[in-house]
Amino acid sequence: MHALQHQENTSPSHSEGGAGTDSGSCHLTPGPLQLHPAGLPATAIRPLQLIQNAAARLVFNLPKFSHTPPLSSLATGGRPHPVLNIGAHLPCCEWIGSSLHPGHGQTRHPDPHSPLCICKTACSTECNMLLFVFVDVWFSRGGHPSVPSTKCQTKRALRIVGRRLYLMFLDKDHLKRAFFINQTFSQAEYSCIHVVVLSDGDDVPWFPMKISELDQCSDRVLMYGSELDADHPGFKDEVYRHRRKYFVEVAMNYKFGQPIPRIEYTLEEVRTWGVVFRELTQLYPTHACREYLKNLPLLSKQCGYREDNIPQLEDVSLFLRERSGFTVRPVAGYLSPRDFLAGLAYRVFNCTQYVRHSTDPLYTPEPDTCHELLGHVPLLADPKFAQFSQEIGLASLGASDEDVQKLATCYFFTVEFGLCKQDGQLRAYGAGLLSSIGELRHALSEKARVMTFDPRTTCDQECLITTFQEVYFVSDSFEEAKEKMREFAKSIKRPFSVYYNPYTQSIDLLKDTRGIEDVVQDLRSDLTTVCDALSKMNTYMGI
Repeated sequence: MHALQHQENTSPSHSEGGAGTDSGSCHLTPGPLQLHPAGLPATAIRPLQLIQNAAARLVFNLPKFSHTPPLSSLATGGRPHPVLNIGAHLPCCEWIGSSLHPGHGQTRHPDPHSPLCICKTACSTECNMLLFVFVDVWFSRGGHPSVPSTKCQTKRALRIVGRRLYLMFLDKDHLKRAFFINQTFSQAEYSCIHVVVLSDGDDVPWFPMKISELDQCSDRVLMYGSELDADHPGFKDEVYRHRRKYFVEVAMNYKFGQPIPRIEYTLEEVRTWGVVFRELTQLYPTHACREYLKNLPLLSKQCGYREDNIPQLEDVSLFLRERSGFTVRPVAGYLSPRDFLAGLAYRVFNCTQYVRHSTDPLYTPEPDTCHELLGHVPLLADPKFAQFSQEIGLASLGASDEDVQKLATCYFFTVEFGLCKQDGQLRAYGAGLLSSIGELRHALSEKARVMTFDPRTTCDQECLITTFQEVYFVSDSFEEAKEKMREFAKSIKRPFSVYYNPYTQSIDLLKDTRGIEDVVQDLRSDLTTVCDALSKMNTYMGI
């Protein structure tokens, strides 16, 4: 991941409100920045720990300074580096670390022995830090700035700074991304927001904050793609391997917002699809859940689901958008559980376009387009199932590796291999079952071991890839499974909650009263609409 970006690369801004300039730039004018405590939430985000932590440092994209010398002239060793660091300066104490005071154009070296120094490695080769810009912390009393002088005021000032930070984890090297709320101060407008925080505190893994950032997840293929294992049916087939490289190129070149490239499938690929389609459609009436059976004919009509035709992902994506708000995007192969689930949080399903090898059409060691189109897509068109899938994805954002693995296991035994009860009969809704002739028959036979779905125990079950599952989990309905997953998600330890904003297709972090207030306003608007509808039903229909 790009923890420290080059100056020419524009970082996305995750700021809240306020009129800002382009992300990746800010303007500092001489004098203190007044941070007003009025109206701030009652709780802070690890403020003292953040400021006092000797390893903490904040880094953001190089702003354009009008009152300071160019960065290259201040670079140690003559090596310019496109980052700046920002910390907190308490006027009643000493500078924390080395600093360049806005407007003074001079640098200081840090005192690594200072108890207030938040970056003891400021001049180390590892940090590669060349410049600091520190912010004066002031109080506003009756409209006049006041320097914190007492211990209580100092702690309060630290809390104010802490509240301006939203911590997220960039990668496993403890690179955290944060941002300051867009805030217009009396003497400076702060709108450069892509801050990196290094800290030994609670680790929050990086996750995409807006749908376009899924581009950074979908190209991290862990398995297969163009490289096939020796036991893969197509390993010795050079023509097939060359074809797989083509599909990898298509997926890797795809970016959010583009139409999905249409594939001209070969006759051999269409025949392989046809075998799978013909065999499975004979089993669906007695083995698939009713939601699946409802949507499959619609896909045949609108997306060309036929034995002699492989549907195009672009057509499927448009169909899903109208039915449930889901879309699909091409992917080259296996993704990590974290990257795959992150897509679900945005109602985006990563979907392969390649076809399994023709020598064994009834088996594939990896998800191919037969699995995606016949297994997943019909149920992703169901709004309740789509909501269930998205909530698993949302629960994964910022979760620990251990919790993500538990969520992925629950996903595996529901969305991939789940069973449900309908009209007193077991029916399959898992895509792994609905795209596998042999296991679909096995899972609904008396030989299969079936247990009630409970995320607390299901998350510890072993997932089998090359053989039938040892146990299958059944739910009475998607709604029941969703409610159980919601309860399970409460056990995931995160310093925030997440809310998907469908209007901006982005994630809002609910860490303070401001974020929660925005969500409540949306709910209030929805409830007003519902109340109005009930009132009209009572007036015009007598209900």
